[in-house]
Amino acid sequence: MGGEMHLGRNFILTVALLAAIPALAVDLDVAAAEARYLAQKSISDSAKSRLDAEESFLSAAQSRLEDAQRSESSARAQLRQDQAELNGIDQSISSNEQAVTNLDAQIRSDERRASDLDDQIGQKQRERGAIAEREREANREIRMLERRIVELESKPQTGPWTCVYVDHGTEEHSGGHRATNNDRSAAEEEAKKACLAVHGRCDLAGCSQPQGHEIEQLRRRLEEAERQQRDLQSKLSQIDRDIQSLQRDVRSLEDDMNNCRNQQNVKLNEIARLNRERDSVRIQISNDSSEVTRCANITASALQDVNRQMGPYNLALSNYQTEKLRTDGLYGYWQQVVANYNAALKDVLSRSDAKARRDADAEAQGRAAGPGDQAGLATGNQQGTDKGLGDVRDRDRASGYIQGRTTASTEAQLANSYAAGTASGDSMAVEKARLENFPVGYNQVLAGLFNAPPTLNQTVDISDSLSSEPGGNGVLLQLKNKAIGHGVAPSVIAPKTPVLNPPSYQAPSVNIPAALKTNYAPQCNDVVLPEFKPRCLDQYESSYGSGFDASYQSVYSSHYKDKFVEASQTAYSAVVAQTNAEAFEAGRQSGAQDQGLLDGFSNNLAKRMDEQKALGQTQVATDLEGGGLVVVRGASLADSNGDGLLTTGERVRLRLVIDNYGKQATALEAIQFHLAGTKGVGEASVTLRTLPALVAETRTTLEGVLTAPITSEMVGGELGLSGAVEVSATPKIVLGSASGAGAVHFPIEVTDIKLAKDPAVNEVVDAVVKFSNLTAVKSLEQKLALKTSPVFATVEGTVPALAPIEAEATGEVKVRLKPGPWVGENTFTRFKADLTNGSDTLSQAFPKYIHINRSASLLLLDRAQKAIPDSTIDVQAGGWAIFNAQMVYQEKVYQRGPMVMSFSKASDPGIQLAAGGTTSVNYGYLSPGAKQTPVGFTFFVPQSLKGKTAWVMMLATENGALLHSMMVYLNVK
Repeated sequence: MGGEMHLGRNFILTVALLAAIPALAVDLDVAAAEARYLAQKSISDSAKSRLDAEESFLSAAQSRLEDAQRSESSARAQLRQDQAELNGIDQSISSNEQAVTNLDAQIRSDERRASDLDDQIGQKQRERGAIAEREREANREIRMLERRIVELESKPQTGPWTCVYVDHGTEEHSGGHRATNNDRSAAEEEAKKACLAVHGRCDLAGCSQPQGHEIEQLRRRLEEAERQQRDLQSKLSQIDRDIQSLQRDVRSLEDDMNNCRNQQNVKLNEIARLNRERDSVRIQISNDSSEVTRCANITASALQDVNRQMGPYNLALSNYQTEKLRTDGLYGYWQQVVANYNAALKDVLSRSDAKARRDADAEAQGRAAGPGDQAGLATGNQQGTDKGLGDVRDRDRASGYIQGRTTASTEAQLANSYAAGTASGDSMAVEKARLENFPVGYNQVLAGLFNAPPTLNQTVDISDSLSSEPGGNGVLLQLKNKAIGHGVAPSVIAPKTPVLNPPSYQAPSVNIPAALKTNYAPQCNDVVLPEFKPRCLDQYESSYGSGFDASYQSVYSSHYKDKFVEASQTAYSAVVAQTNAEAFEAGRQSGAQDQGLLDGFSNNLAKRMDEQKALGQTQVATDLEGGGLVVVRGASLADSNGDGLLTTGERVRLRLVIDNYGKQATALEAIQFHLAGTKGVGEASVTLRTLPALVAETRTTLEGVLTAPITSEMVGGELGLSGAVEVSATPKIVLGSASGAGAVHFPIEVTDIKLAKDPAVNEVVDAVVKFSNLTAVKSLEQKLALKTSPVFATVEGTVPALAPIEAEATGEVKVRLKPGPWVGENTFTRFKADLTNGSDTLSQAFPKYIHINRSASLLLLDRAQKAIPDSTIDVQAGGWAIFNAQMVYQEKVYQRGPMVMSFSKASDPGIQLAAGGTTSVNYGYLSPGAKQTPVGFTFFVPQSLKGKTAWVMMLATENGALLHSMMVYLNVK
C-alpha cells in the first residue's frame, strides 16, 4: 500500500516538470534540458528498485517450485526404472528356467546317443574278434605253405618238362598251349608250334617239372593267403579306427553331458539369485511410490506460493513502465537541445574557416609566381643539357658496337680486340670441357674397371698364419667417380640505343615562406551566442595559416612547370644534334671483342670436349700406376668339417673376397679386417686381423680370416659375422664393409611338427615330427629324445634310416602332446630334439607356433609393437631388458573375468623389475573384439649373467585361474 502512494506523488511531480518546458522553436539551453531529465530519472529509478524487490520474491518462489518439480520427476523416474528392472528380472528368470528345461532334454538325448554308441562299440568289438580269428587262420596257413615251399625247394627236381606258350597280346581263356618232353628244348618247340598254329604271335609263359609245378601252385596259394591276410589286417585297422572314433564320440557326449549339468547348476544358482533380487526390487518399488506422493504434495504447495506472489509483482511492473516512458521522453528532448547547440557552433566555425582561406589565397597569389618562374627556367636548362649529353654518348656507342660485331674478323683496326675475344672464348671452351667431359671419360673407364673382376685369381688360406711375402710399397688408392660439373657458355649483352626524349617533368620541392597576414580580417562579432566568439577567432587563425601554405605551393608549382618544360626541350634539342666520336670508337672495339669471344668458344668446343674426355680416360690408368686399389667384393661363411652344413659344435670360418685393381701390390699387414658384429656364434678367434699382401691386378679369396664357434641350436637359426676392411693406420680409413651370413642346419634335421588340431590347455593331442636327411649319403637309424621348452612333452622314439638329400626322403615319428598354460600364440615353443647315433648325440631346437584354444592369451612384442617370434630378446649384461606384452581375448562371448596380465618370476634373482615399473594390469571383464593396448615391462639384468641365457615369466589369468604363462628368453651379451 505504501509503495502505491509513493508512486502517485512521483506522477504529480512529473506532470509539473513537463508543463514547465518552454515552447521554443530552437532551444539552445542544454543545462536546463539535462536538469529536467535527471529529475525524472530519479523517479523511474525508485520505481525500478521496487520492481526488483518484488521480482526477487517471485523468483525465490519459482525456484522452490522448480526444485519440487525436479524432485517429483526424479522420484517418478526412479519408480519407472525399478519397475523396468523388475520386468527384466522376471524375463531373466523365465529364460533361465527354459534353459534348464532345454538342458534336461539335451542330457537325455545325449544319454540315448551314448547308449547307442556303446551298442555299436560292442558290435564292432564282436566283429573284430571274428576277423581277428580269420586273420590268425590265414597266418597259420601262410606259415604252413612257407614251410612246404622250403621243403620242396630243398629237394632236386626230376621228371619230364612241361612248357606253355600263350598268344601275344590276347587273353588266353584255355590256359595256353602245352607240350611235354624229357628234353626241355623239344617241349618248348612243340608248345610254340601248337600256339602258332592258332595265333599270329606267341610268348613263352614258362616251363616246369612236376615238383616245380607243385612249388608254383604253392606260391600262388601263398600269395592268395597273404592277400587275404592284408585284407583282414586292413579291416582290423579300420574297425580299430571305427572303435576309437566311437569311443571319442562317447567321451565327447560325456563331456557334453557334464557341461550341460554344469550349465544347469549355473542357471539354477542364477535363478535363486534373481529371485532374491526380485524381492529386493519389489520393496524398493513400494518405497519409491511413497516418495512420489510426498514430492507431489511439496510441488502443489510451492505452486500456491508462486500464484500469491504474482499480484504485487504485476502492480510494481505497471508503475515502473509508466515512469520509464516519461523518462525516455525527457531524455530525447535533452538530446535534441544538444544537437541544436552543436549545429549552431558548426555553422559559425565553417563560415570563419571559409573567410580565412579566401584572405590567405589573396596573399599567396601575389608572392609565389616570380620564384616559381625563376626556379623552373634554371632547372630545365641544366637537366636538358645533362640528359642530352648522356643520350648522345649511349646512342653513338651502340651504333659503333653494331658496326664492330659486323666487321670484327675482317677489319685491321679491330684485329687486336677480336683476337683477345677469341682467346677468351677458347679458354671458356676448355673449362667447360674440363668440368663436363673429363669426368665422363674418367667415370666410364672406372665403371668398366669395377664391372670386370681382375683377370688373375688366387686363394690364400690364412687360418694359421700370414705369408711372409712383403708385397709392394705403393700407396693405397681410393678412386671414386669424378663429379660432373657444368661449364657456362659465353653470352654477350649489346648496349641499347636510347630513346631520344627530353627529361620528364618532376614536381619540385617548394620552400614555403611564413604568411605576412596582409589580408588578415576575421568576422566574429555577430554570433548567436557570445560564447561562440573565441571559438570563431581560433578557427580563423588556424585556417589562414594552412590556407596560405596550400595556395603558395599550388601557384609556385604551376609557374615552375611551365618554365621547366620550355627550357628543358630547348636545351636537349641543341645537344642531341651533335656527335660523340670517342663513344662510337669504344663501341666498335667492344663489339669486335664480344664477337671474338663467341667465335672462339663455338669454333673450339667440340675439339676441347674430345680432348678432355680422352684425358679423363687416360687418367685412370695414370692413377693406378702409383699404388693398390682395393675393392671389397663380399664375404661368406664356410663350415670347418667340409660337409657343407653349419652345425652346432663346429667353428664357422669367414671368407673374404677382395679385388686389387692397382698396378702395385699392397704391403704386408697394410690392411686389416675389424670384426664389428656377430650373430648366433660365440667369441671369435680374433676381433682384429691383419691381412697379407694383395697381389696387383688380382682377385684374392682369403680363407679363414677368423673363426667362431656356432652356439645356436635353433634349426634355421641365423649366423652372421660382419666388419670392415680398414687401412692399418691412425686415423682409420675404411676401404669397405663385409658381412657373411648363414643358417644353422643339421645332418638329420627336424623339418616340421604337425598337430592334429589346435588343442585346449591340458588336452592330449596327436602330433607328427618330420625329419629330413641333408647329407649326400644314406643315414642310419637314430634314437630320438624330444623335449619341449617349457616342458609339456617328453617323447622317445626312433628316426628311421633316410635316403640322401637328392632323394628328398623324409621320416616321421608319431608323438602325443599335452600342452599346458605356458604354450602358444606369437612366441615359439622350442622343441629340442636329441638324435643319438652310437656314442654321438647332436641337439637341435625347432621353433613352432602353437595356438591354444582358451579365453585369452599373451603376445610378446618389441618396443616398435612388432612380434618377437623366437621369444628371445638380446640384452646387455648390466643393462635393461625392455619388451611389450599384450593380452588378446579369444572368446566369442562375454566373460566376467577379471582378466589379469602380470609378471610372475625370473630365472635368476638378480633380474629385478624396474623401480616404479608395471607389475600387473587388471582388465576386468573382456568382450569379443576388444583391443588391449600393449603394456611395457622393464627389467634390470645383472652383470653376472653375461654370456648366459635367462628368462622372465609373464602370466595371464581369468578369475585367478591360469590361462597362459609366457616365457620371455633373454640372450645376455
